[in-house]
Amino acid sequence: MPVYEYKCDDCESTFTVIATMAEKAKGLTVTCRMCGSERVRQVFSGIALISGKSGGSQFGGGCAPGGGCCG
Repeated sequence: MPVYEYKCDDCESTFTVIATMAEKAKGLTVTCRMCGSERVRQVFSGIALISGKSGGSQFGGGCAPGGGCCG
């Protein structure tokens, strides 16, 4: 099930909401768990991609040639 991350515009706390894609498409009513405000916005964070190869995980799209970001 997808996990959505939100941030409250009033108290600035961040929290996650677990909902199906169908629930999200219908329009979730999300309120802040700390202060109860409905002034929340969805925020996006990085994702990790895990492959079945022995390299472990890569972040984002991997390394660009000559980028030097991976070991």
